[in-house]
Amino acid sequence: MDDKGDDVEMPEPQKIGGCGADGRRQDGSRQGGEYRAADGRPLPERRVRLALALFFASSLGYAFVAGFVLAGGRLGPHGFVAPECEQLGIPAAPPPAEPLVPQPPEEIAWDPAAFDAAALFGGAASVPEFVDPELMLRVDAVRAGYFGEMGIPHTSRRRLADAMPQENGAVAFLVGGLLEKREGTSTEVLFRQESNFLYLSGFDHEDALLLVGLRSQTKMALGPGEGWLFIAPGDPVWGGGWQESLAECATTYDVEACFWVEDLEETMASLAPTSVYTLPTPEELPAGAIPPGATRITTGLSAGLSTARVVKTEEELEVMRVGSAISVQEHEAIMMHVRCGNYESEAESLFRYVAHNYGARHQAYLPIVGSGEASALLHVSAADRFASSSQASKEAAVHSTTTTTR
Repeated sequence: MDDKGDDVEMPEPQKIGGCGADGRRQDGSRQGGEYRAADGRPLPERRVRLALALFFASSLGYAFVAGFVLAGGRLGPHGFVAPECEQLGIPAAPPPAEPLVPQPPEEIAWDPAAFDAAALFGGAASVPEFVDPELMLRVDAVRAGYFGEMGIPHTSRRRLADAMPQENGAVAFLVGGLLEKREGTSTEVLFRQESNFLYLSGFDHEDALLLVGLRSQTKMALGPGEGWLFIAPGDPVWGGGWQESLAECATTYDVEACFWVEDLEETMASLAPTSVYTLPTPEELPAGAIPPGATRITTGLSAGLSTARVVKTEEELEVMRVGSAISVQEHEAIMMHVRCGNYESEAESLFRYVAHNYGARHQAYLPIVGSGEASALLHVSAADRFASSSQASKEAAVHSTTTTTR
């Protein structure tokens, strides 16, 4: 019917490729100034634009895959396989034991009476990744007993006193580590306590001093193996130093007394030692470390520490076993999860990640990570290459590193 009301004969609709008998395109494309679906429903403009964007993105993805295959690679069932990896027979990723279908988290079996997950993980219901609950129990026991039942710092000071020559009025004086900053900046470098200081005190904060009593025929206020710790008060805003009271410091670190560093000169003058054994460095000691009438002796303390540390107690051996067990798990994680095509830095990152989950923030030395030709080097620091250049990259070798834990 036209605009005058008369009937008008319309020709039979013709089928054109992709169109139905009614003339609408079955693929929902644009016709007559608007977008319509196959059933004739109009489509919103925004929805159509999104569909076109997804189409173009998928086209680029197919082009990338085609280019990759032409370059000599292939798309395996679990990821891209580089030519070098395929020649070595190394998969892009470990094949799953079963189809990758989301599964509910498995319950981890442990004894609730012995394992306090709420205290250990802040109320979390699961254990962090790469953590063995049984090993975590041992780590937790070491943390809880280091200054208490195990009494490692106190025993260490006693062993040092026994290893030093008997001398009237002699004490040992040690300077703790300082908080370093990057050159020209206010950014702190990760702090680690000086090893001998840590051995005798367990104190892991910066700017601290330690006084240890040695064997003496004359009675002193500081007896053999006893320790006085001098600490720096922390800033309430910026942190650092010791944030608690002196009494809490003495209780926490199993020393006979704690003082603020500003009290060093007065305390040393009151103690009045005749000989103060120190390490050769630092050459310049804090003011008041050597009181009037006392002599500084820079030989003997290093030898005494070596003698005290060469034989380990059973408690110290347990700490070493726990640290070694963490290190073993670090290496196992590398062997299980590092694949051809990973960066060396990814292997190092995983190595450190496993240790951090046990609270072991420091390594005995920097992890030495090398692939290809670098895997034969005893020390390599540039851990930023692909592990895919040669047969040696199968291992993405991580040289043995002992983890330190406190």
